[in-house]
Amino acid sequence: MNFSINCGHTLSGMDSGAVGNGLKEQNVTRQVGNLVMTKLKAQGHSVTNCTVDSASSVSSALNSICAKSNAVKTDFFVSIHLNAFNSSAHGTEVFTYGAKEVKQARNMLNNIVALGYTNRGLKDGKGLAVLRGTKATAMLIELCFIDSKSDMSKFNADNMANAIVYGLTGQKVVITPTKQTSTTPTTTGTMYRVVTGSFTDRDNANKRIAELKAKGFESFIDLK
Repeated sequence: MNFSINCGHTLSGMDSGAVGNGLKEQNVTRQVGNLVMTKLKAQGHSVTNCTVDSASSVSSALNSICAKSNAVKTDFFVSIHLNAFNSSAHGTEVFTYGAKEVKQARNMLNNIVALGYTNRGLKDGKGLAVLRGTKATAMLIELCFIDSKSDMSKFNADNMANAIVYGLTGQKVVITPTKQTSTTPTTTGTMYRVVTGSFTDRDNANKRIAELKAKGFESFIDLK
């Protein structure tokens, strides 16, 4: 398949993104979006980067994004964003033109919700320039609220990227373990414990366990 991916907002110019919890939207969208593009390419798909880093105006940036997508053969256009409101709003939502039920949009939404986010639904993005101006089936994802402490405490760029890629392609993201070699012989019968962190909150501990198990590592909580 062919994908056009836009990491929302520019790094400089007039098209500034949301801020919250010491983070800037334009930086976070690139962190997630670059992972999405790398993972899609690894699965054998064609990817066009429609990100615009600098623009003299918001309209200029939006026009450039649409032009980049429309210049190539594209099955799906995806724009990645984060929301902000009042530090209390939370959750994830996906916009399509006229709130059209698009399988890939629904799958991405459900996959991100499965990471622990509130489902804010599939919404009408008729008023969004990138959905009006692109020829491909277009979707804009609001991953979560950047000004929400609850949302950002769960945020993991790699998990978000995996959720998006799986939603778009239906192909599970395969994580290949790094093969390590060592010249140091192992001692038979000796066990080495690896600790990934200590938590005062049981929910956070359970989330870490889930992340490790999702990546194929057996793990458990040691109460000692």
